[in-house]
Amino acid sequence: MSKLVIIENTVVRQDAFGRYCLNDLHRAAVAQGKATESQRPSVFLRSEGISTFAQKVSEASQSASVNIIKGGLESGSWAVEIIAIRYAAWIDPAFEVQVYERFRDSIKSNNGVLVEKVQAGLAMILQAGTTYRPFWSTWLDEKATVIAWYAGYIASLRYFCQRSPKTDPLFS
Repeated sequence: MSKLVIIENTVVRQDAFGRYCLNDLHRAAVAQGKATESQRPSVFLRSEGISTFAQKVSEASQSASVNIIKGGLESGSWAVEIIAIRYAAWIDPAFEVQVYERFRDSIKSNNGVLVEKVQAGLAMILQAGTTYRPFWSTWLDEKATVIAWYAGYIASLRYFCQRSPKTDPLFS
């Protein structure tokens, strides 16, 4: 199950193997004014020492630590958590602290916190309006909005179904 990570109203996506999208981290850093176009993930992954580091992480975990996808809806640079944090440190030390705290918070949370899910839904809606989409996939905007609304609705149902009228001050 993927962990929900939101930085500066940007949802940091995860692939099926738990790798984080470094392009989403870059987008969040640019939104905060902490990164420039010269600090894109492709530049980071080609920088000195990073390829060796990624190779050692892959060997230790016996799985690919970095995956680069060119083209399609899931295009971008995807990396495991330790490399994502190292990328954040390469951008800016303050951004590294922020990313580390968000990753840590996502692990600590009880994957049912309503506020985070609503924030994620809003961030997805905002991001859908600013993300470039090819002309043939404009219908995805409508689907993303409906899915975000539905996810927030389901999250709120789960949240309120878990509450007890006897002990919860919300019901008094």
